[in-house]
Amino acid sequence: MQEYYELLVLGDQAGEWFTMFNTSFSYEVIDAMQNFFRMLTNTKKKEPLWKTFDRVFAFTYTIGNHSYWMSDHEVGWGRDFGGSMLLKRLAKEWKELLGHSNEELGIDGVYGRPGILCFLEQFKKDIDGIEDGKREGITFNFQ
Repeated sequence: MQEYYELLVLGDQAGEWFTMFNTSFSYEVIDAMQNFFRMLTNTKKKEPLWKTFDRVFAFTYTIGNHSYWMSDHEVGWGRDFGGSMLLKRLAKEWKELLGHSNEELGIDGVYGRPGILCFLEQFKKDIDGIEDGKREGITFNFQ
């Protein structure tokens, strides 16, 4: 599943050990988020909750792991081009998922949930660190 999301986000650079990005990558991330949410809308009601959890985690991990878009984007990325709205939707998906039990999500309570919460706190910290993020309305309130 992870390979699929790397392909969705990175395109031709997926699987490469050396990747290069520029400002236009931030728009590719917007496109990837739009495609991800279209796919999620189509699969969410048809599959078990744990699979949706896996999808949302794999996608969030991919855009967090390849975070160049957070530091190199044009003014207006969040407000004018939809980045803010899409990140808010991702946070909403997480909020919904985290409202379910560990069993429903297919994770354990000892390491799984605390690990996911730690991961999401770091992702939120990275999002909060986006230059001009507050002015652009960029947030990630997953709790």
